Amino acid sequence: MAKVWQIKGWDGQKPVFEREVAGNLTEPEISAMLQRLACRHLSDTEIIRASVRKGDPEYAPLLERIGTGNPICYGDGSLHYTAEFKEK
Repeated sequence: MAKVWQIKGWDGQKPVFEREVAGNLTEPEISAMLQRLACRHLSDTEIIRASVRKGDPEYAPLLERIGTGNPICYGDGSLHYTAEFKEK
């Protein structure tokens, strides 16, 4: 059985996007992909604030992982993206 990452975009509890990607991608690679998807909903200033070092007074945790474990989740507010490792 093939393994895949199932990626979903959410607006609140309503799914608005779904895509499967190769299961050979690592968790850090999937996390980077989810951050890229999530940053599409941020302003330029918010992206910069999320990208500076955590100790910087301008820092905002807008692109930090939400929770731990499965699913992997990134986003801010009601717009967020998840990825689950599944067998197809």
